[in-house]
Amino acid sequence: MTGAVRRVRIGGDEIEYRGAVGGIDVTDGDDGPGAHYVFTEYIRTDVSDDERAERPVLFAFNGGPGSSSVWLHLGLGPRRVADADTLQPRMAPPFALVDNGDSPLDVADLVFIDPPGTGYSRLHPDADRERFHGVEQDARATLEFIGRWVRRNRREQSPRYVMGESYGTHRAARMSRLANGGPMRGGTTRPTSLNGAIVLGPAFGLGEPAWSSDVQAALEFPTLVQTARHHGAAADLWEKDVADFARTELLPALAAGTQLEDAERTALAARMGELLGLPAQVVIEHDLRLTPDAFARLALREDGRHLGMYDSRYTLAADGAGSDPVTDDPAMGAYAPQFAGAIEHYLREELGHESDDEYRAIDFRLAMGGWDWDGHDTPRRNCFGDFTEAVRRDERFELMIGVGEYDLVTTRAATEFTLTRFRFDRSRVHLKVYGSGHMPYLGEMPRAALADDIRGFLRRRG
Repeated sequence: MTGAVRRVRIGGDEIEYRGAVGGIDVTDGDDGPGAHYVFTEYIRTDVSDDERAERPVLFAFNGGPGSSSVWLHLGLGPRRVADADTLQPRMAPPFALVDNGDSPLDVADLVFIDPPGTGYSRLHPDADRERFHGVEQDARATLEFIGRWVRRNRREQSPRYVMGESYGTHRAARMSRLANGGPMRGGTTRPTSLNGAIVLGPAFGLGEPAWSSDVQAALEFPTLVQTARHHGAAADLWEKDVADFARTELLPALAAGTQLEDAERTALAARMGELLGLPAQVVIEHDLRLTPDAFARLALREDGRHLGMYDSRYTLAADGAGSDPVTDDPAMGAYAPQFAGAIEHYLREELGHESDDEYRAIDFRLAMGGWDWDGHDTPRRNCFGDFTEAVRRDERFELMIGVGEYDLVTTRAATEFTLTRFRFDRSRVHLKVYGSGHMPYLGEMPRAALADDIRGFLRRRG
């Protein structure tokens, strides 16, 4: 296992830590050939053995499915991309890294997990792909990885948390349900237990019957208005809260469908257009249901610009735009190169990890090639239900949810709506909102706020 001892200043204090790249083999569930997980760990070294044994461990992963953990790794690890505080980042080398004074490494040891097929992690050549590529399968394998890491490092007494971003919400939710509670059916013990979970840009799953196009359009509207205001396309024209307007006026109008009177439709389109900075006729042409994708193309059309879906503060020229959901998105296409371009050099030169293989930052073929969504081709249920079971089974289990104001992919109102669909102990579920897009660790102010919230959350443990 390669590694290096370094120091970083966090919160005014200089701490010492060891960063290392390692690997752990996970079976296919029946002791057959499985997967080799490659991970990066950061362990604080300027504490006693007794202190380390009880320090929390935060296991972090991103989404996709098909994404490595490079985004969280170089966003919240002790080293971060230097250009993450600007809306016009460097997109070609050289890419620089700087010490991250906002890393939560001062309060918890960090383990960044790359699922099989991402990063340097790979399935065994003889492994059954279907035993890993699915909501349930992936969650069980990741829990097995955590259990093996805990035993290898003798951290059985350390509080354990998981942090997932985007699809990582599904992984963290299913892991939380599988991990917590008594013996499973058949008398077998659970693979490992968790003290809590953190999810960012939560993709709870919008394929539910309750998520009609009318409800979804109303929930997404406040984020579109927030974006329009950021770009100066619209002003605060009236005092009424936009979220309240969407819930009490827009949603009933959408639900009325063809029964909505023409005069009401015209008046509503005019008010929506003022808030969005768009002509009322454009709103009418979209039947009062402007999707985030449509709005991203229309908002700055006169300026010849497109908005980013993952962070609507980012823009790119509309001319010549392609259709790739990552490289052609004005946000992902802007900040992805610095993360993907910096990681291999960093792991080799600073942590001493040598590999002839390619570090796969993201590979959506894992999802597009067939992901088992609990027996379906697409998500059919809201995964927050898994969290409610975890909260019920362990009365000390807590959940933190972080959402960005400029995230057109997983909007704030959609998350807030999800929380009204389930009954749970609300004192143990903490919703945080950041002035960011899908990734709240991009930007000095949201990253600092996120780091403080993570620290406060980890210190809450009972």
